[in-house]
Amino acid sequence: MIIVLKPHATERQAKVILGKIEQAGLKPLFMPGVERIVLGALGDERVLQKLHIESDPLVEEVKPILSKYKMVSREVQAHNTVVRIGNMSIGGGKFAVIAGPCSVESEQQLLSVAEF
Repeated sequence: MIIVLKPHATERQAKVILGKIEQAGLKPLFMPGVERIVLGALGDERVLQKLHIESDPLVEEVKPILSKYKMVSREVQAHNTVVRIGNMSIGGGKFAVIAGPCSVESEQQLLSVAEF
């Protein structure tokens, strides 16, 4: 995770936050910049979330290094996913409707909704 501190945060204040990160078992990183201090926390992001660093008055923003759901994002898989069920293809350039008993109670209901 990347932790961006507010412009008025000092190195001493940043080290207090770094101490919390280290006590949680994560590897702390100190990256002072020209306008503000940036901190890093390497390790299990779930551990960092339990610290609630984002609620610290010195913290401006907490950003994950990797995007969520990376394995299903276009970064990893650029092509469209096509799933075959029997002789039917779902995905890609084709449109499909999937409905179960909770959303379709009768053929009449389905046709009236489709007509609407």
